[in-house]
Amino acid sequence: HNLEKLVEWAELRADLEEARKDNEFEANWDIVKRWSEQSRYMTISYVQATMLGAAIEEPHKGVMSWVQSHW
Repeated sequence: HNLEKLVEWAELRADLEEARKDNEFEANWDIVKRWSEQSRYMTISYVQATMLGAAIEEPHKGVMSWVQSHW
């Protein structure tokens, strides 16, 4: 899925732009937004996989915690 489109459809663009002012969140968002349905079939390195997991799961500045704050 395209995260940018999902943000638009959920009307969260302004909230995302505010969150992206934080450098840690911005770095995590940048990593996670590169994921696509096609990329799940690609082979990536252990380091890349670890970075993606951390960018999603980081408890305070991770993308999942931001998403959950809008449920």
